[in-house]
Amino acid sequence: MSYVNMEAILGDARKNHYAVGAFNIVNYLTAKDVVEAVEELGQPIIIQTSEKM
Repeated sequence: MSYVNMEAILGDARKNHYAVGAFNIVNYLTAKDVVEAVEELGQPIIIQTSEKM
């Protein structure tokens, strides 16, 4: 897993015509599950959270 800025992720997605999933997390367990799933797929994602969480 590596961290990159949104411009790099979305720029490549736009150029190569694919979507990037954005997932809302509410705690450590949901973050862990999302990260484990996308690591298996080898795809970029956006992890979202909010102030209320």
